[in-house]
Amino acid sequence: TYRTAIVGCGRIASLFAADKKRKGIVTHAQAYQAHPKTRLVAACDINSERLKDFSDRWSVSALYTNFNEMVEKEKPDLLSVCALNSAHAEMVKYAVKLGVKGIICEKPISDSLKSAKEMIAVCRNKKVPLLINYSRRYNPLHRKLQDWIKKGNLGQIQTVSCYYTAGIMNTVTHLFDILRFFFGDADWVWTNPEKVLPGKVGDPTADIYIYFKKGFGCTVSALEVNDYMQFEIDIYGTKGRVRIEDSGMSARTWKVVNHRVYSGYKTLQEDRVYHSNFGKNLYFLVDSLVRLVEKKTAPVCSGDDGLK
Repeated sequence: TYRTAIVGCGRIASLFAADKKRKGIVTHAQAYQAHPKTRLVAACDINSERLKDFSDRWSVSALYTNFNEMVEKEKPDLLSVCALNSAHAEMVKYAVKLGVKGIICEKPISDSLKSAKEMIAVCRNKKVPLLINYSRRYNPLHRKLQDWIKKGNLGQIQTVSCYYTAGIMNTVTHLFDILRFFFGDADWVWTNPEKVLPGKVGDPTADIYIYFKKGFGCTVSALEVNDYMQFEIDIYGTKGRVRIEDSGMSARTWKVVNHRVYSGYKTLQEDRVYHSNFGKNLYFLVDSLVRLVEKKTAPVCSGDDGLK
């Protein structure tokens, strides 16, 4: 059994569990408590009220407002870093120095490329697995779609269109990652300086265009989150189409058929709808970390993925 600790007791660490609309395992705390090989033993947050709520909710008594002190005294085997991204690098480096065996870091990996590279280098030198929580990679539906694309079920990808709300660092970083998961690395990226929606300080919502090394483009259109929430990916291939809808909770597919009106032409006909939920993504993330520590698997979303 691995002793686990969490730093940063906010929404993804704990508070999402209070939302009755969110079903399943939707926090790091729930995932550690559900996994048969992990035991949640400690938590850290500078907000004492949030820390108390965490303690009451998960029956964790080892509480700290100082991260270094928690790591020194509790000596966790596994650590979730859910604090502000500006603090990720120093926390990861200190935890590795004191002997932690595996780390899950919330997205984005850090607040700068320099810090991200330092985190990756420290973990690699000490052979400590570092996973980034881009949760869609752990979702069965998204993994199925990646397999379809890889096997050529959609044919050659022609173009991709995406829609999102709520900031580049907050939301579109998830989109960037799942696009890389599906299609590989980008060749170049452009953003439109004429359309930048206001958002949280330092996290604008902007229109973006990505051109992938595989030879096709992807438009990423910004929408105002105060009007409604949106996260959608529409993929056109030479053999069909798939649209990921409802923030990733469902996917709709189309197949190529003969056109019913125009002789000699083909068209797209809606085929199937697949449904999913995110109720076990974090469990699969924790399980992936455990299996990495035990050298039984390859990383699903590594520090290098977070950097890219």
